[in-house]
Amino acid sequence: MKLSDLIKDEGIVVVPGCYDPLTAKIVENCGFKATYLGGWAAGAHLTVTEPMTTLTDMVDLARKINVNLNIPLMIDGAAAFGNLAAVTRTVREIELTGVQAIHIEDQVVPKRAHYHKGVIDLISPREMVQKLEKALEVRKSKDFLIIGRTDAGRNKEEPFENAIERANIYASIGVDMVMVFPRNMDEVRMAPEKITAPLVYVASEGLGRPIPTPAELQQLGYKMVIYPLTPILAAFQSVRNVYTTLKQNGKSGFSQEETARLSAEVLEIISIPELIKLEEESYQ
Repeated sequence: MKLSDLIKDEGIVVVPGCYDPLTAKIVENCGFKATYLGGWAAGAHLTVTEPMTTLTDMVDLARKINVNLNIPLMIDGAAAFGNLAAVTRTVREIELTGVQAIHIEDQVVPKRAHYHKGVIDLISPREMVQKLEKALEVRKSKDFLIIGRTDAGRNKEEPFENAIERANIYASIGVDMVMVFPRNMDEVRMAPEKITAPLVYVASEGLGRPIPTPAELQQLGYKMVIYPLTPILAAFQSVRNVYTTLKQNGKSGFSQEETARLSAEVLEIISIPELIKLEEESYQ
């Protein structure tokens, strides 16, 4: 099912993050209906950091993820990787990979590393409206969703009303969804009450933001929830723990039975049984 159809259905769309083809297939294998490639996770995966991640990096990852993925992929389009002139290329390059949704943010370009310390610099609402209008104009299909993201309201002492004001400006020009960043439960409740577009909640585990359940978010009025950091944090912790054990004890800690089971599960997800069946049929 297309992502554009999923957001028309009743209920909230739960979109776990991925950072490579295998983690995307895990999302699919677990029964979720869509997955998300975020800049934070991509930058960590490539070890270049999010501010240094390029359009080419995201396009390459998206293309590789979509080769064997059977559910919709949405992507972090940063600030369109440039000024207004960059929007056309960003939207068309990403849409050509088969991605079904992009969010574009109102941060300055180039993105500052201080974003990761909670110091956020924004372009004017007028500049952002021009970017979003261009994105809506140049997309090939209306099924390719354009999500307006505002990072207003995230700086220390900044009122969340700034985010609501920008979100409604972006909603007024016809974007498909809007993304904001409530910092506490009062703001989590306030956003769907005061914003006029379908809302995406960013459940960034590890960054101190409240993480309500999908059911709670649906009840509050959100239409989608994404989990951008979860896969890279899970992988980092698991791999580091295993290799720490290997360094200390000379063994990874896996039993033979466990490695056999995990190996079989990986092969299943990447379709080895299907390839074996095709080979058997071709040799008959």
